[in-house]
Amino acid sequence: MISFMIYLFKVIVCSALFAGCYWFVLRNGRFFQWNRFYILASVALSIIIPMLNIPILASPDVTASATGYSVPVVIELAEITISSFTSGLPFIQWIWVFAAIYLSVASYLLAKGLIAFYRMLRIKRNSKQLVTPETVLYCTDEANTPYTFFHTIFWKEDISLDSDIARGMLRHELAHVRLGHSLDKTLMQVVCCLFWINPFFLLLRRELEMTHEFAADSESFGYGEGNTAELSTLILSALYPNKNHYFISYFFQSSIKRRITMITKNKNNKSLMNMLRKMSIIPVALVAMYLFACSNKEQSKENRVNVILTESDNREQTKESHVNVSFTEPIPAELVEVKPEFTNGTPAEEGLLRFLNSNIRYPVEAQEKGIQGRVVTSFIVDENGAVTNASVVESADPLLDAEALRVVNSLPKLKPGKQDGKAVKVMFTLPVVFRLMN
Repeated sequence: MISFMIYLFKVIVCSALFAGCYWFVLRNGRFFQWNRFYILASVALSIIIPMLNIPILASPDVTASATGYSVPVVIELAEITISSFTSGLPFIQWIWVFAAIYLSVASYLLAKGLIAFYRMLRIKRNSKQLVTPETVLYCTDEANTPYTFFHTIFWKEDISLDSDIARGMLRHELAHVRLGHSLDKTLMQVVCCLFWINPFFLLLRRELEMTHEFAADSESFGYGEGNTAELSTLILSALYPNKNHYFISYFFQSSIKRRITMITKNKNNKSLMNMLRKMSIIPVALVAMYLFACSNKEQSKENRVNVILTESDNREQTKESHVNVSFTEPIPAELVEVKPEFTNGTPAEEGLLRFLNSNIRYPVEAQEKGIQGRVVTSFIVDENGAVTNASVVESADPLLDAEALRVVNSLPKLKPGKQDGKAVKVMFTLPVVFRLMN
């Protein structure tokens, strides 16, 4: 669950980068289809990028090797901290409270969306049909009509199609149908339900809906054509048919102002500046990938590799910067061709962290006695992928040592590391911190 919380944080930061770029660079541009693509791509990339793990390989610190030394591989993983609250109340992990709240809200929002969908189907069944050359209108007395849902147009039954305003409204709704805007809205609704905690997805959804309106206006009214005042009046009349006496108030208080402003803007989508604005998604995506998808093999704590020299019969140490060693059994992680990994393809370093976070428990007796500390374990993944030789190399307390060893010994069989097509042994050290929190 901690991993999911970290993932959520990364998604929020990524979406903030994309939303910020859209707000300051693209928001009022008249390239509607590109803005639509940008918003949808931004949401998709914000969800996908934090899942990626793109390694940035660094050159190994040890190059040659000397006779008389063997080089085991020691991959030191990030310390795993197991915390416990010391209180008289029953022990409850607050992380599971967050998980329960998060899932409850997401489930509620999804259920609410399904109910709205069912209600729409019921309205469709109970409405009169009006067939036109391009679509079928379902006439109803429901509020907020007319509106479009995929290839269906729900029409206000007391609005006659003989008037200019009604025909303009119909052209607008048909534009939504032709451009497939309902699919965008459905996908964004699902995303906003699943990631309800992310305010930037809500902002992008609102901007996507505004972009849909711009595109439908352009498709149905023809920006830059005819009388701007007449088109503005048509939009206002369509949205507020009975409230024309509140013209000034609604003009400045609703999104209608942006739609009319967009009509009056000069059309110039081929300038160099507009091309640069459209390409702004590329640097933002690269920055997000660098921050959350790339890991430096040399500096990342999760993947830091330490090479340890083990003395053999010849115990003389060399003072030269480059040590000559003969790679006999273990192969350094930076040189091994195929590194160990879990059977599902997860790299060993990442899989170990996930496994321990899911399976290790703070001993109850240690909690009651106020025992805490840092335990460092060591183990080997042999040529068959089995975890062997588990031991404690830095002890904190027998209770904590036993729990750390229990989890290490329960590790599943891994795919062994290979060099030149042959399996080799890889040794891991794993620090685990047990900490009591008041």
